[in-house]
Amino acid sequence: MHYLQNHLTFVTFIMGALDYNGLSAIFYRYYRRLAAYAQRYVSTRDEAEDIVQECFVKLWQMRGIYSDVPTGALLFTMVRNACFDSLKHAMVVSRFETVYAQQQDSLDSESVWDMDFFGDAAPDDLRSDLYNKVMREVERLPEKCREAFRMSRLEGLTNHEIAEVMGISDAAVHKHIDRAVRKLSLALGLNPEERNR
Repeated sequence: MHYLQNHLTFVTFIMGALDYNGLSAIFYRYYRRLAAYAQRYVSTRDEAEDIVQECFVKLWQMRGIYSDVPTGALLFTMVRNACFDSLKHAMVVSRFETVYAQQQDSLDSESVWDMDFFGDAAPDDLRSDLYNKVMREVERLPEKCREAFRMSRLEGLTNHEIAEVMGISDAAVHKHIDRAVRKLSLALGLNPEERNR
């Protein structure tokens, strides 16, 4: 009991003296309370227990470091900080999943035209069919839209370069490309809500 009290009140020793028995005593004294404390922050009991176990691993790895912090305070602080880290990570993951879902739900037509249709040396049938369908629809565009679209998407020219070639303003080039993308999106069925207008 004396050994247990020395390790549980204030850690005013060099933690190198912490051995397996000392860690076991600390673990059995604090584990349940730490898990309940962690569960106030995180969503599941399993996650709370994982966090507490990781904190005990860190405590074991801290052997040899001098500390005069009460053991309980140290562990509760470690658990709280680990919970905050877990919550921050969960928020980042949630934000990413939300953004990804929104991108998938509202795939805009512009992203289709940013694809590299010539990236593969031997395109498969599906890619080839899609390319042919797009090119057929491009040929149906009004002349200025078609010309601006081809130079932008197929030749990789900037709006300014296209404006110089066509002898029009940058804004007019942007307008032609935007019109072309909208018409192609509609023709290819990428914006079904616009078909109903």
